[in-house]
Amino acid sequence: AKFCKQANINLMCAAPLSMGLLTNTGPPSWHPATPSLKEACIEAAELCRRRGVVDDDDGGNTNNNININISSLAVLFALSQREVGCTLIGMKNVEEVDVAADLAVRFRDVDFDFDDGSDGCDEEGVHGQRRKRWWWNSILNRVLSSEEKEMLELLMDEVNGPFAKVWSNGEYRWDGMAEVKKFWSLVQERKCGNDADNSS
Repeated sequence: AKFCKQANINLMCAAPLSMGLLTNTGPPSWHPATPSLKEACIEAAELCRRRGVVDDDDGGNTNNNININISSLAVLFALSQREVGCTLIGMKNVEEVDVAADLAVRFRDVDFDFDDGSDGCDEEGVHGQRRKRWWWNSILNRVLSSEEKEMLELLMDEVNGPFAKVWSNGEYRWDGMAEVKKFWSLVQERKCGNDADNSS
């Protein structure tokens, strides 16, 4: 991404909600993600929903008026990436357009070209992976509420967060490679079946 920025090549981000994974309603049944990734996303969305509800003294629940939405966090995270020139978001109704516009307005005073040296730093992550510490991202610090920062830190926790298991076993990617392998395996099976039928 940094090479592209230095070479004046704009990157485009698509589907920051991961085709429904990072929504309260969840993905469609045909989504290519692994079951464990789907479960992790459901758990993350539930953590966000529960953040707005606290136990009261009577053993019940009270809404504390903190509204954290997993989809909003995903969009804000995607829009905060300096290296990405454009983020495409699919919306199915006017309400979703209004929400996306409200999120985008948070960036109106952000100078994406200004480098204050706090855009993140590489650190050693769990399992030897290098990653950026998102909480040092100066853009996110300017657009997230304190509650959203706290929730994002919980969601990104590589040891105890909802995605810890899928990060550790590598099931966090669903870029279609598993579907391609299934397709070619099915083609091979059918081809072998047709070859056997033709030889008899």
